[in-house]
Amino acid sequence: MAISKRLYSILIVGMVLMSVAYIASADGEPCPITADVGSNWLATGTITQVNGPNFTMLGKDNKEYDVKGENSQFVANDADGSKYPPKVGDVVRVFGKVGEGCRIVASRVRLFTSEPAATASGPQKQIRIIIEKQPTEPAKTVELPPKIEQCPPDWQGSGLVMDIDYTGRKLKVRTSNGAFTVNIANATLTNGGQSIRLVSVNSGDAVRVSGNIVGVKEIDAQNVSIMRSRDDMLGALPQTPISILGTILSVDQVSMTFTMRTETAVLSVLADKDTILQNQMKCATFAELKPGVRVKMSGYGNLANGFVAHHIQIISIAR
Repeated sequence: MAISKRLYSILIVGMVLMSVAYIASADGEPCPITADVGSNWLATGTITQVNGPNFTMLGKDNKEYDVKGENSQFVANDADGSKYPPKVGDVVRVFGKVGEGCRIVASRVRLFTSEPAATASGPQKQIRIIIEKQPTEPAKTVELPPKIEQCPPDWQGSGLVMDIDYTGRKLKVRTSNGAFTVNIANATLTNGGQSIRLVSVNSGDAVRVSGNIVGVKEIDAQNVSIMRSRDDMLGALPQTPISILGTILSVDQVSMTFTMRTETAVLSVLADKDTILQNQMKCATFAELKPGVRVKMSGYGNLANGFVAHHIQIISIAR
């Protein structure tokens, strides 16, 4: 029986609409993604199914998302994530864009895992994680503020406090890799293991920060601890680059700070895990810096607050 062109066109359109509906709805459920295709996407969740570099993730909103990770960068514990292939049960943070067909196209996946997983030869068995609702409790006369859920920190560093925004609760911290804006609205501040308030933090303090990257050179801190205080602090001065020779006068191994005498002044210097230390063109350690050692230091800072070393070259050993 011949089919008219009009009927044939209607059938084709119907098949296309059914195909689109199927893509937009997996397993008969509406697509959980509400953002437009091409939009930026960031979420943290638990992997429930793995198929090679692709996986399904249960978000904190109790919805499952299909993630395409074929061309994404996998990172675990600040190391190459290829040694830690994703596995069911891993907690991950996914950076990417909304793709066609109700799928997230990941550009970067951070794995919060501690041990390498065995390489899988095929799809892993799917598990279903269900978040059950808590039974309703009688109303209380005093309501406590909701607890702020924090993700595991993915950034750690140390540096000098160069500026403080007491109203916005933010710090400007200079490290060997540049200056960072540190949001401390939800952070715990400590000095010597004791909790302190923001008013106790001064420009020139050497601090250790752990938190999460939320923007370019911007950290949402969870913990900020003072390693060394600057009591006689002067007004914040512009940060300037410096490259100078001098002799070490004193060293504090715990805070990785030292003082050095130059031809013009005595400088306070902070080093961190990213500072390059060399001795006779070979790698050196901070433990090799001792009083009497002559060094060439390159870094940033000012006389009022001290300097952060980017490179330290040992010129001669103390005798």
